[in-house]
Amino acid sequence: APAGGFKFADEFPGAAGSLPNPANWAFETGGPGAFGNNETETYVKSAENAYIDGAGHLVLAVTSNGGSFNSARLGSVYTSPQAASTWEASIALANIPGCWPAFWFRGRGQWPGCGECDCMEEFGEGYAAGTIWNSTATASQTGHCPADATDGKFHIYRMVQTYGSIALYCDNVQYAAATSNDLNPWPFDDNGGFYNIINIATNGTGTGGVSPSVSALPNAKMLVDFVHAWRTLRTGR
Repeated sequence: APAGGFKFADEFPGAAGSLPNPANWAFETGGPGAFGNNETETYVKSAENAYIDGAGHLVLAVTSNGGSFNSARLGSVYTSPQAASTWEASIALANIPGCWPAFWFRGRGQWPGCGECDCMEEFGEGYAAGTIWNSTATASQTGHCPADATDGKFHIYRMVQTYGSIALYCDNVQYAAATSNDLNPWPFDDNGGFYNIINIATNGTGTGGVSPSVSALPNAKMLVDFVHAWRTLRTGR
């Protein structure tokens, strides 16, 4: 842990098949289409779609529901301090065309004014990317992760926020960054702080309108080994 310890940490202990800790995570439900982007999944609160595997991992899974898809979207109960947060997660992915797993952040408030930072998105095309958006979602800074995100191994994705800047890392290699000079208007210094979202979407703009094959769904899983957050050393004020 960093000096001062973690402000939020979940290593996902618990019995196999149990739901994630409600003190740490809230299910965000609805759909299809409830969250935009032409997505086709329905986000549900179900141990079929978000569960502890008994080996210290959170599993998010896509399942078939009579020709449509169920999935899970979890938001952290914890919100980090404004302009002073570092978040990281160890995540293992499979490459499933039509599935769109993500590890990302929003401020507390109305989107897009609250700001959005997509630390890791994988679009079923064999790579992962990160994107930082301005407060009107009309401009962004993006980059591809340096590691093979779909090799089935765990990789550590990290967002480091300080006043007026955000940097994204995969396995300690920076792959995207932005400052308030790059993205105007800049939403992240006064957005109520970040909370974390982990989810798997299906179809939608991220996958280019590709729908997952039902036969591939047993492998359509996102494994999370841990999620940590701590205060970043503030700069610029």
